[in-house]
Amino acid sequence: LGVIACQARQYAAAIDLIERAISVNPRHPAYHSNLAETLRQAGQVERALAEFRQALALDPHFTDAHLNLGLTLYHEGRHDEATDNLLLLVLGSQFMGYPFLQTNVIH
Repeated sequence: LGVIACQARQYAAAIDLIERAISVNPRHPAYHSNLAETLRQAGQVERALAEFRQALALDPHFTDAHLNLGLTLYHEGRHDEATDNLLLLVLGSQFMGYPFLQTNVIH
């Protein structure tokens, strides 16, 4: 429901709903990632970054959280941090055998 509220741009309701889900299951990385994306869209970038990082603390291989963290950092002008994060995503995905992230960019 929180994701649906976010898609409808009802950010306060979305944040409330997703935070309730987190209170029930705080170790679910997708909940933190969904909250982060909602916070980002609501303009609460620093909180969003913290939630993306929390999702990654729970699951270091969570591709969506890595990608969205990197893109958010990039759009905030924090290019070095973004590059480091996205590079970890690409290199990590290659070592873990995820063909959908393998590229020819890094040789």
